[in-house]
Amino acid sequence: MTALERSGLGRRGPPLASIESLLSFEAKSTPRSEFGVLASDNMGGGNLTRLSDWGRMETVLSVDDFQSLTGERQSEEIFKLLAMLSPFAGEVSNLKGSIDAALGRISELDGRNRLTGNLMKSERSEKDFLPEEENDTDVPMMGNFRDPESPHSATPLLPEIHAPDPFIIQKSRQLNRRVTLNVGGVRHEVMWKMLEQVPRSRLGKLVQASTHEQILGLCDTYSLVDNEYFFDRHPRSFNSILNFYRTGKLHVIDEMCVLAFSDDLEYWKIDEVFLESCCQNKYNTRKEHVIEEMKKEANNIKKEVEEDFGTGKFVKYQICLWDLIEKPHTSMAAKVISVISIAFVVVSTVGMTLNTMPAIQHRDAEGNAIDNPKLALIEAVCISWFT
Repeated sequence: MTALERSGLGRRGPPLASIESLLSFEAKSTPRSEFGVLASDNMGGGNLTRLSDWGRMETVLSVDDFQSLTGERQSEEIFKLLAMLSPFAGEVSNLKGSIDAALGRISELDGRNRLTGNLMKSERSEKDFLPEEENDTDVPMMGNFRDPESPHSATPLLPEIHAPDPFIIQKSRQLNRRVTLNVGGVRHEVMWKMLEQVPRSRLGKLVQASTHEQILGLCDTYSLVDNEYFFDRHPRSFNSILNFYRTGKLHVIDEMCVLAFSDDLEYWKIDEVFLESCCQNKYNTRKEHVIEEMKKEANNIKKEVEEDFGTGKFVKYQICLWDLIEKPHTSMAAKVISVISIAFVVVSTVGMTLNTMPAIQHRDAEGNAIDNPKLALIEAVCISWFT
C-alpha cells in the first residue's frame, strides 16, 4: 500500500482516473484569489508548497513532508500542482488530435494503395484462367507486372483524390532522404539533396514545393505512400539531364533530334548555356541547320497554293493541262513533258551556238553571212514549243 493510500487520499475528492476529472474537481472546489491565483491557507511548518506571483513556487515540498500530511492536505497539494499543469492540457489534446489526423491520413493512403494492388492481382489471376488463344494478346494489361530487375515501374500511380496536408508532405520529405522519379515509366532513385543544386530547374522547384497544388504544377501525379513522382515525358534524354545534377556537366545526346532535346531542356527548365564547350557548337550548328530546312520547306508549301480556275465547263480539263505542263511530279505524263521541254532547251541552245560558227553559216547573193536554214528551222520549232 502506497503512502497516498495510507493517508486516506483515496477517500476524498474524485477518483484518480484521469487528468480531466481531477481538473474538473479542482476548478469547482479550489479557492482562488481575485487575480486567479490559488489562495493558500497558513498550514504551518513553512515547508508546504505555495503558489504566488502567478504560479511561481516559493518552496518545494519534500516527499517525507508530503507523506506526513493528512489526506485532505495531500489532496489540496495535488490540486495545486494540477492547476499549474492545466494550461498545458489543451495544448497536449490539440497535438494529440493533429497526430491522430496525420496517422489516419497515412493509413487511408496505405489502405487505398493495398486495395489497388489487390484489384490488379485479381485481374491478373482472371487473365491466367483465360484460354491460351485469348490470353495471347498484344494489348498490355493495367498494372505493369514486371520482373524485379526491370527499370520500369510496376507501381500504379493514381492522382491524389484528396489533397494531402502540407504537414504530411513535409513529414514525408523529412522521413525520406531519397526520392523516386518516374519519367515515362523508367524509375530513377536519387537524393533530395542532389536536386537542390539547380534550384531554378523543375526538379529543384519540386524540392521546394510544400503544397499539393505546387507539386502538381511541376509533375503529372505523385504518391506519398510510394515516395514517387511521375513525369509524362520521354525518358531518352533524362539520363543526360540527371547527370547534369550529379556532375554539373550537360552533354548533348547525338542519336536524339536536336529540337526534341531542346524541348526537353525547356521542360526541365535548364538553360542551354549550361552545355559543355564540346557540345555547344555542335548543338547550335545542328539546331540552326534544322530550323533553316524547316523554314525552306514551309516556304515551298506556301508557294504551292492551289490555283483558282473558276467554275466553267472546262475547269477539269484546264486543271489537268496545268498539272501536265507546270507540275511534273503529279503524273508520269507530266514527267515526260518536262523531259521533252528540257530537251528542246538543250537543242535550241546548241543550235544557236552552232549558228555563230563561220563554217556552218550560209551566205546570201551579196556574200553576207546568214543563219543556216536547217538550224533556223530547228530554232523555230523550239520557239513554237515554248510558245
